[in-house]
Amino acid sequence: MRITKSNTFPVKLLPAANQPDAYTKQEQKLTSTNLPLSVIALLTKTDYNYKKSYKFYVDENCNMKETISYRKVLIIMAAIPSMDSRLYYAIRDSLGRWPVNLYDLKKVKTLEDFSCPVHLSMERSCKDETPGDFSAIGEMANLHTLIFDNPHSRSFPPVTVHDFSFLCQCKKLKKLDMRQTNFTDCSLLLQLPSLKQVFLPLKNQLINTEQLDELASRSVKIEFLSPNVALMARMRVQGHDVLKSVVEEIKRLSAADCYILKIRQDLKPGLFDSKFGGLPYWDLSMSYPTDQTGNKLILLAQINFDQYPVEEPLPQGGMLQFFAGQDYFPVFQSVAVTLEKGISYIGPEHCLFDDIFTQAWKNVTGEALKRGEDFRDILEEEAQSDLYEQLSPVGHHLLGWPYFTQYDPRPQNNFYDTLLFQMDSDSTEDQEYVMWGDNGVGNFFINGEDLKKRDFSNVFYTWDCF
Repeated sequence: MRITKSNTFPVKLLPAANQPDAYTKQEQKLTSTNLPLSVIALLTKTDYNYKKSYKFYVDENCNMKETISYRKVLIIMAAIPSMDSRLYYAIRDSLGRWPVNLYDLKKVKTLEDFSCPVHLSMERSCKDETPGDFSAIGEMANLHTLIFDNPHSRSFPPVTVHDFSFLCQCKKLKKLDMRQTNFTDCSLLLQLPSLKQVFLPLKNQLINTEQLDELASRSVKIEFLSPNVALMARMRVQGHDVLKSVVEEIKRLSAADCYILKIRQDLKPGLFDSKFGGLPYWDLSMSYPTDQTGNKLILLAQINFDQYPVEEPLPQGGMLQFFAGQDYFPVFQSVAVTLEKGISYIGPEHCLFDDIFTQAWKNVTGEALKRGEDFRDILEEEAQSDLYEQLSPVGHHLLGWPYFTQYDPRPQNNFYDTLLFQMDSDSTEDQEYVMWGDNGVGNFFINGEDLKKRDFSNVFYTWDCF
């Protein structure tokens, strides 16, 4: 339907059949000022609602009575305007369904995900797509949060907006994040009376920056895009996998020899064998280890260096045994273990990781991180997960870098600077061998000089879990 000679929208009142005192057919007019001018003639969706009218009267017995009249109202709604597909999906993410008319836009209070997931693009295509057109945001009278930058969106190219003038209509907007856009004109921000926090692109991309002083005087919090985040986005568009290069550099900087312990289901451990759990070999002339209350400790692990020779700084022969108290014991069954030499890399949980990441980032990109900035500030959530997956030194091993499910409990430059032994949770579909709480890990630390002297009297033991 197209209106060419009239700026009015018809609302028809239709009689409902078989209802008392039904209204006769009539027509009323509704002026166009009730709807935005941009949607004149976009009358594409109809909706029917029943309305009730009540009439009261007194009957012959002086009792109050009422009759109900029904009327069927035909409501003609304005369709949503054409827009960029990213905005279309962001509205869907906010509402939990696809928008169908302008009234839906007035329900939107937050826009936070402009990533256009593939499964949603297959679910429904945006027929009226206009790349770069985000003007429909101006119809969202109740919008208070607009975030173009979030961890999901960073996996896509930055958002290009043809015209940011729609911001002038967002009078309730409190939080605005445009770091991943082509925004330039800071004077538009003065048209936002409710603004409390704004995140902007690189400062050298902006014009009319003197207007930011006015915002600051209103106690508006202003932050700019980190140059390193911008660098990540630029290199990603150019097809350069920054994260892969940084991970390889971290491996180069942190590579450390270790000895990996592997459980052997096909071997039954004997008294003298390397193993987890079971009976320890013990010289009866020596006092058996006990806890502070006098209870005997239980063998956690036994490593026979005559069975599996190793290099310095580990002992060149004999046995190294680890014991734990009876209050919590993680080994479910005694199993044989073997040793083989391997390489360990520092993981994000380690207290020294931020320093090594900072150096690796500078070596790869040529850019230094800002003071106080770490990988959590410049990597999206998916990239952070990749970092943990590729670098975390999980598993059982002697020496190398430790793994933590929570955090490294040792401060930097701690006395216990060397990982002596790490025992990780270990299970299969039908067997459980080791389990520290909820898939946790146990670690034994020693001072490096004490290890060279074969002095095991001062060892720091810790375990944590998810």
